Amino acid sequence: MARQRVDGIIHQPIFLVIFIILIEMIRKKFALLLCCFLFAFAVIVILILLQKQQQQGNGFSRSFKDLLYGLYTTDIKSSSYYIAGLSNDQVFLGNLANSEELLIIDYPLAHIKTIRLVIDDTMRIAWKAAKIVVDYPNIFLIEGITPTILHATFPKLNFRQLPSPAFQFDLAIPLSASTFAWRIYDASIDERILAKFDLHTRELKKGYGILEKQQDGVFSTDGLLMNDRCSPYLLHLYYYRNEYVILDTNLKVIEKAKTIDTVSIAQIKVGVIRSERSATLLAPAQPTNKYACVDNGYLFVHSTLMADNEESQKFKKFSVVDVYSIGKLKYLFSFYLPGKARAYKAFRNHFVFLEDHFIHSGYFNLPSDSFIP
Repeated sequence: MARQRVDGIIHQPIFLVIFIILIEMIRKKFALLLCCFLFAFAVIVILILLQKQQQQGNGFSRSFKDLLYGLYTTDIKSSSYYIAGLSNDQVFLGNLANSEELLIIDYPLAHIKTIRLVIDDTMRIAWKAAKIVVDYPNIFLIEGITPTILHATFPKLNFRQLPSPAFQFDLAIPLSASTFAWRIYDASIDERILAKFDLHTRELKKGYGILEKQQDGVFSTDGLLMNDRCSPYLLHLYYYRNEYVILDTNLKVIEKAKTIDTVSIAQIKVGVIRSERSATLLAPAQPTNKYACVDNGYLFVHSTLMADNEESQKFKKFSVVDVYSIGKLKYLFSFYLPGKARAYKAFRNHFVFLEDHFIHSGYFNLPSDSFIP
């Protein structure tokens, strides 16, 4: 009997240890299963939220129309070319890599002529900043650093230097052979402003309050300044928000209008370099409106935002252009350009765009659309 009690005392801890081990294994297995369940649940919730966000999209839709026809394409061998201007029967390309080179091409892209502009070597010009602007028959070589403006007319192209403005500028639109609309920096208010200046009379008109700043007066007001050769009006389109301003050539604001996207506040982060007393972008900024042109009462905007009713693969493959009636202040329709366009211009029923080192030329039919009187 004593031996049995001893055996019981000896075996009891063994069963207890086994029991504890089993409980511990069950507990760990349960904890592992619980962790797996919570992880799977979290993944499902995240996927649902992402799907919901994708379904919500950017908050606007597009209606599409096949606008271009009779498209021609040719290789211009370099992506440094830009569109300097269009005329009734010719396309003019400048070259960022060679400011004195001008390409003249017909609309079917069958004949390309290269011209080297003859510029006086004694002229003080910041060549890397110089660009050609063709407002046929006028042609200008413009750079806003020194600043310098040269003028000639087709077909002789005998350039002469115009009286230079006493201020630097980063945008210039010729209104006549001697009058320009400018975008300049006004240090007194730390903002970019639009201005009009006559090179002969030296009369300067500053358009304060036209460009409305948000975070700062430089980056948040950045954009494109354009004029429609079919009317005496200018248009400024903001890069980082859904707004454009229509004004006359005396810098009087006629209307302010919206593009179809929903970005009303510039999505940029601006910092200050104290040592240089200047502002800088803290991170690369994605423009809402990447490029645009105006012609015959229409505004053509290359937007970087996909509409809710667009196919993502098509949006990634092509360049979408939204068309607006400037006179009616309304969105009309959109169309796709094949490939990823980096620049384009319209003139009458001609539409020319650049894609990498290729130039494309096509036609479209739109009735003339009058501006606001």
